[in-house]
Amino acid sequence: MKRIGVIIPAVTDDHKRTMLESIAKTASAFGVEIVVLTTLTDGLPHQIQSRIMDGEENIFSMLNCFQLDGILFASQYFTKPDLVNMLIERIRSTSLPCIDLGGSQHGFETVCIPEGTAVYHLAEHLIKIHDCKKLLFLAGFEGNPDSEQRLYGVKQAAEKYNCTLEIVYGDFWTEKAEKLGNELLHSQRPMPDAILCANDMMAVTLCDILMGGGISIPDDVIVTGFDGQIYALVHMPSITTVSGSIAEIARIGTELLIERINQARPTQHESKLDIMYGASCGCTGKTENYHSASEQINDYLRREQIEEQRLELQVNADLITKFIGVKTLSELTALMDESTHILYNCRSFDLCLFSDWEGDLKNPYEYRTSKYTNKSISVFSKQESKLLTDRGIFRTAQILPYQPEWKHPRILFVLPLHCEEQVFGYCVLEYRRAKDYRVTIPLVNFLSAIANGLRILRHWNYSQYLEKKVNESKKYDKMTDLMSKNGLLEYLDIHNSNVGVLLLKIDCLTAFRQVKQGESFYDHKLQAELATASCLRLIAGSRYAAARLDRDTFAVAFQLTDESEISETAQEIMIQLEILLRKMQEGMGAVYLPELCYSSGFVKMDPAQCLSDLYNSIKPNTDLGFSGLTELRLLQKELHRSPELDWSLSMIAQRLHISRSYAQKLYKNIFGISYMDDLIHARIRKAKNLLKESNLTIREIASGCGYQSTTHFVRQFKNKTGVTPSEYRNGHNNPENES
Repeated sequence: MKRIGVIIPAVTDDHKRTMLESIAKTASAFGVEIVVLTTLTDGLPHQIQSRIMDGEENIFSMLNCFQLDGILFASQYFTKPDLVNMLIERIRSTSLPCIDLGGSQHGFETVCIPEGTAVYHLAEHLIKIHDCKKLLFLAGFEGNPDSEQRLYGVKQAAEKYNCTLEIVYGDFWTEKAEKLGNELLHSQRPMPDAILCANDMMAVTLCDILMGGGISIPDDVIVTGFDGQIYALVHMPSITTVSGSIAEIARIGTELLIERINQARPTQHESKLDIMYGASCGCTGKTENYHSASEQINDYLRREQIEEQRLELQVNADLITKFIGVKTLSELTALMDESTHILYNCRSFDLCLFSDWEGDLKNPYEYRTSKYTNKSISVFSKQESKLLTDRGIFRTAQILPYQPEWKHPRILFVLPLHCEEQVFGYCVLEYRRAKDYRVTIPLVNFLSAIANGLRILRHWNYSQYLEKKVNESKKYDKMTDLMSKNGLLEYLDIHNSNVGVLLLKIDCLTAFRQVKQGESFYDHKLQAELATASCLRLIAGSRYAAARLDRDTFAVAFQLTDESEISETAQEIMIQLEILLRKMQEGMGAVYLPELCYSSGFVKMDPAQCLSDLYNSIKPNTDLGFSGLTELRLLQKELHRSPELDWSLSMIAQRLHISRSYAQKLYKNIFGISYMDDLIHARIRKAKNLLKESNLTIREIASGCGYQSTTHFVRQFKNKTGVTPSEYRNGHNNPENES
């Protein structure tokens, strides 16, 4: 059976799904199998290349390994020049026939469909049926092949029927459409009878701008689009548009590639694009195409509802918590077997690891970050709810070590399996229909959980190796795989500038259910210690260094730009830790949850002395003679979650049934910060997030953070950050700062 490779980035919209569905149907008719090399993320040109992007894009290196007969390159969806150049180089190195579905600028054979003819008929419809004499064409980028084809069709119709035609070059996006709409609203341009847009996005944007200014569509002006996108069909009014272009490009491109593979004589590939009449030209009931559009909308809404249900199920399953405790590959695959049901309509799922996925235990931080191995290991395979076993080692070029029980040509989606830049292997998914596949949160979280489980499994294996190495064991805590005290001191010696340390101690355990007879308190305390360590390991990642200093004392080291950030960073870590501990306790059904006291400081000349001072500064809660510590901690968490509420020290004292002065002293002793400073920090932190992530006004943000006076908010914000809210927002909205 012949096999075609499809190169396409993350399938996140119906445009790409339509292309894949057309490729799959065409290939299936010829008995050809499709292998889709794709990613879970779609980096944009302005984004800095990250380790996660490196791990994702490494999947395209498989192009030089898999046994393929030809390649379909969806180049129009790749926006990063470096990645495009890498893909072009890899495609050429295969010496396989390739059809570029996105244009002709890369030197590969391409596909041409009569887009100009379709736009001509659309313009003719507006002229003859709606008596439009003054036309305006909102084109794409000047010189763009697709835009020029569509412009040519409008020109032909205008010339034939003696109509005036104004041409405005756009950007296939929203900015130029918004500009044109505002020019028409403010009479900076004469209003035409009809505006034909080179794509649906510009048509939808233009309609919204015009209607927002009081212009009626289609009574005052007709607006049309191109592409047949779902958001154009569900828009009010629905957009008259040309549909079928992407499906036709995919169909003809697939047929052409199969001819090249079979070395058959080229045939004439005819295509026909359909006009889908919508309310934007007043022809909603004109043809059955409108009913077809309605069916597409209903199907889209049904799929969205299903995805929401899948997402809720995934959240409840809490995959990450499940996978962090694996100690063997068998445990990991057993968890996968329990969880694959969240992949809606997935017909088969295979996990293939590279033969060196475990790495070298002697060098645990040296691991595969690119390319592939000639041999892979099939560690998990599930088809139609049936678990297959004993697949073993196979040649990576085969993609899978077996042929399916069903005989029809398949469409396989090959996705990277990695943890940041660390490459473990790949996953292969098959769906009942090509359009059933797309990148969803359940899919992303499932693969992330597997990769995280493999990472933790590698660390677990490494900790076992450390047990045999006495010298190395001085640097790492054997039980938790965190650094030991010696390891932390060595880390602080190396990173001896701008480093803060958070020291935390398990002070007591809070019971969540009754202890059964015969259960050992020692075991529960050990469980609490391991849970604390696991949560710290998750929090640490690449940002922080976590250590276990003794049985119930831990430390987190973090880089700082300013010593004043220590308190805020320490509080953020403690909040994350408390949330993770509670989730883990709920998932494991643990009897106890550890209660933590902590202190933080700036590492200066002597790291050992700094740790000693921090340890001595921790004041255990039991020495304070107060029994309401759990309630106090809950109050602080509530304050951090909702700092905008009307908080007061009197209210806290009343909730704890103590005096106001004692509440103030207790708050300072427990959390190392006064109640008022803690509240201000929480409000400023929330204000920062709103300034970065919302378009709210300064007055609205001040009110939303608990300030009755905007002036007071601005003054306090500048006092704490050194800049005004407006300066802070402008700084974070600067693309250079974001990168």
